[in-house]
Amino acid sequence: MRKLILLLLMLFNITYALEKYKEDECLKYKPFIVNIFVKQYGLDYPWWYNLGQLKTESNCKWYMFSYDGLGSIGPAQIVEKFHDAKFKQHGLTNWKVLPSEYFYAYYILMQESLDATNQLCYTGPTIQKKMWAWFQVYNTGPKGVVNSAITRAGICDHAIAKQNCIGKNICVYKTPNGCKQYRNSCDINFEYSVTIYKNGQRYKPQGNIISTWKFW
Repeated sequence: MRKLILLLLMLFNITYALEKYKEDECLKYKPFIVNIFVKQYGLDYPWWYNLGQLKTESNCKWYMFSYDGLGSIGPAQIVEKFHDAKFKQHGLTNWKVLPSEYFYAYYILMQESLDATNQLCYTGPTIQKKMWAWFQVYNTGPKGVVNSAITRAGICDHAIAKQNCIGKNICVYKTPNGCKQYRNSCDINFEYSVTIYKNGQRYKPQGNIISTWKFW
């Protein structure tokens, strides 16, 4: 019995250590995120939501099979065929293998998404917009469901915009033999920001954090 208890304790400790390692996987990208995004958006920028986004996109795995069939690359799941030419114009010729270039490429896409986010989502006279909508634009594109839903709602409110979302079923698991799983684009997109917010909390620094950036 004693040996069994010791074995179970050993298995528990190993499992706990592995889970903790997986949870901390995203932290190795923190220096890149902080260096780029804080430099661009200010010292009060809540960078932990970007780590939450990487966790949501790929569990922070660099090489990960993409179930959408688009060949997405890296922690932010960037689609090469859509963006490679643009990155090369910025001098990012090795973005697929160099983290320093990869995360600047990710920043470029995030800035494009911020610019494209619905004007109703401004939270002040500067560039700042509600982050839930910004991240959802990254996920769906400027012509995706979130911007049109916000326009119909007449307000940049997550719950009200979701009620006004008109989506369609899209393939989320594509194989050579066809699509194995479909989901509604509204459900996917509006769950995306919720998951990012939850994942971001694990990387948020302790203490009283004051930021002019608003997530919701």
